Parts: sequence; structure tokens; C-alpha cells
Amino acid sequence: MENVQVWTMRHWQSELNMTWLCFISLIPTPFRYFGSKRSLKRPFRYLDNSCCSCCESIDKEQQVKRIVLIGKPCSGKGTQAPLLSSRYGFVHLSTGQILREEMNKNTSLGALAAQYMKQGDMLPDSIMLPLISSRIAQQDCQNKGYILDGFPRTISQALKMSSHHIGVDIVFLLQRSDEDAIEWMRERLYDPLTGILYHPTYYPPPPDSIPFLQRRIDDNEIVMRKRLFQFHQSCLPIIQLFQVSFCHFMQWWGSYMEE
Repeated sequence: MENVQVWTMRHWQSELNMTWLCFISLIPTPFRYFGSKRSLKRPFRYLDNSCCSCCESIDKEQQVKRIVLIGKPCSGKGTQAPLLSSRYGFVHLSTGQILREEMNKNTSLGALAAQYMKQGDMLPDSIMLPLISSRIAQQDCQNKGYILDGFPRTISQALKMSSHHIGVDIVFLLQRSDEDAIEWMRERLYDPLTGILYHPTYYPPPPDSIPFLQRRIDDNEIVMRKRLFQFHQSCLPIIQLFQVSFCHFMQWWGSYMEE
């Protein structure tokens, strides 16, 4: 029976072209393990090091070059991805940033993306999968590795990753409450040059970047709640698929809000 279970796990891994899963969630009693009170100003001060430690420990067993960050809107993907990218040299691939670049170029894809994003809707797989696949195929991603920020967002995308040559070594799942995510969204800004997200109170930007900061077109509460609903509807099947396919888990829970 044990041999059958081992074969089944290896079969799933081969089919999906993925090897490890690391879930990192923020738990409702955050940072208690560290003897610290939760803080809005630096909500990820411990998570940063833990992401890196996980990468380093798994890297001893295999070369980690392909990372996926999954989480609801405003869960911290845009904060963690640049930190991991800076430390390890991975190429940070934000699906939202890729689409915004197309919008800034006034391409037909950019115009289509703008329509979906203004309404808080997700682009169809027929657009997203080739877009991600073609970007990953570029030389910088092949040489340095990549961090996929916010992809896959549906079970359909997750199942089609292997056929589109989108490989994964580690998956990080970031979670927090909807209300905390909305609180962050209300004032967050992004740097179009770097793609990094800031908040004037909780994650202040460097002074020299302030003149360039912008609001995202989909940052309003109505659209945000719609996006959160979509995430809750689509996230569970993705997590269940990864749970079957991977074996490394780390879990935390937390919140932006101070007690």
C-alpha cells in the first residue's frame, strides 16, 4: 500500500511538472510565535525571512528557479515578490503588471485588458496562458528563474500550466482577511517603473519614487469586493490540486490590523 501511495504521488508530480508546495498563510494571531504584536506598518517583517528560509532549505535538495505566489487581492504578493526577486535574482512576473504594460503601449490586448480590469473580471485563459507562457520562454526567465505573482487564478489555468510549459518548484499561498485587504487597497499606490506596491501609512515609498506613483484603475471597493468573491470561488480547487501534488507545507495566519 505504501508503494502504491508513493507511486501515485510521483505520478501526479510527473503529470503536472511540479515538485514542491510551500503554503505560507498569515494567521489571525500573527507574529505571536515571535513574541511580537501585529503591526500595520510592517505587516510582513517576519514573512520575508521565512519565504527566503524556505527557498534556501528546499534549494539544498533541488535547484529552485520557478516560484508561484498565490493569494487574494492585497494579500501581499506585490510586497513579497520584489523582496524574493531582489534576494535571489529571479525575474518578477506580475500578471497585473504585464497587462498594465500592454495598456500603456495601447495595444489591442491592452485595450481588452482594461475593459476586464475596470469591471474586476479575469481575462480568459485563451489570453492569459499564452501571455504567461511566451514571457516565461524569454531568455531572462530561463536563465534566472521567475516568480509568478498572482497566477494561476483558476483551476483551469492550474491544470493547463504543464501543457503551456509553465513549470513550478515552489508555491506560496498568502492569506489574510477580506477587511484587511480592503483597508490596504483604499490607499495603496504602485510604481509603474518597478511594479512595487506601496501604502502611504503602512508601507511608505522612498521619497524619490513619490512623483511617479499611480493608483490602479481597479482599486475601488465595489470592484475589490467582486475580485475577493471571485478569489474565494476559485481558490479552493487550486489549493486542493496543489495539496495532492506537493508535500511541503508552512502555515501562518495574520492580519494587518493591530489589537
